Amino acid sequence: MEEAFGVLMAKQKKRSKFRRLLLIVVGLPLLALILSIGYIQGSTFDHVYTKLNDLPEKPFAIVPGAGLRPGGKPSLILQARLDGAIDLYRFKIVRKLLMSGDNRTKYYNEPAAMRQYALEQGVPSKDILLDFAGRDTYDTCYRAKAVFGCKSAVVVTQQYHASRAVFLARSFGIDAVAYAVPNLTQFPALQFNYTLREYLADLKALWDVNISHRDPYVDSQKPIRGSPHENGSVDSKTGEAIRVASTESSR
Repeated sequence: MEEAFGVLMAKQKKRSKFRRLLLIVVGLPLLALILSIGYIQGSTFDHVYTKLNDLPEKPFAIVPGAGLRPGGKPSLILQARLDGAIDLYRFKIVRKLLMSGDNRTKYYNEPAAMRQYALEQGVPSKDILLDFAGRDTYDTCYRAKAVFGCKSAVVVTQQYHASRAVFLARSFGIDAVAYAVPNLTQFPALQFNYTLREYLADLKALWDVNISHRDPYVDSQKPIRGSPHENGSVDSKTGEAIRVASTESSR
């Protein structure tokens, strides 16, 4: 009887240890995630706007990239961001559009596609600046300040992404607010996926800003050499086409 009782107690201790381990392995990361979401949402609440008329005037609108369709046109998410930025420009809330996206290969050029879309909507090229190394929101915001000298801006993005974008921009010393354009409500499954990923990205943003302090590539504003666009590539400051002499990467 005593032996059986001892075996039972040993099993209970093992189960108790397992529960504590499970609580540490699952509970702590979950708590960190919840706290990071709450902190970013709470600290940026007053800096996110959904109505055009409520926005303060700023020198720049920053438009983070959000992918291209197979034919090279902006994705639906990116098109909505561009439309929002163009509205800001037309209503003279901003004076310049800084379009930041991925151009890590000569076959993929988000900023050039963004510029072309804005030109087709009547925005003059002199008011379009291009950042060819905005590979994620962290890089876009970091480079806006470090490379382009942006001190005050409206970040144009979807509601689900607005808080993190403003948090990062303000962390790098930009007096930033966000203009939150509508989410992809017409595609609920896709929007759910984006929102879930954004929650994880909130935790990463806090890690990058406060712990890793990772440095994006900041030495150049030029596109990858050989990127097809008009006569070659686009000067990021003037928005004008420039000729490209080589197909090798400039980085």
